[in-house]
Amino acid sequence: MRTTEVGRIALRTLLRNKLRSGLTMLGISIGVGALICSVAVGEGAWSRIQEQIENLGQNMIWIEAGSRNVKRKKSFSCRMCPRMSTRA
Repeated sequence: MRTTEVGRIALRTLLRNKLRSGLTMLGISIGVGALICSVAVGEGAWSRIQEQIENLGQNMIWIEAGSRNVKRKKSFSCRMCPRMSTRA
């Protein structure tokens, strides 16, 4: 098949199935729009985080643990090694 013949068949199919073609174009447009919005939100969040880090100063970094153990026990013991125990 030639390229022109394939193009003619594709155009004829698009014109016969107008609703399907329209819904397909709508779905593609919504998908592209959603992708653009999510990339924009990600870039905005990234720039906001970078701005907050820059506001902290150039020589300051703060690292925290994932959770805070407020009621921490003062002793540690290993059940498998009864000889090992530490008191703080």
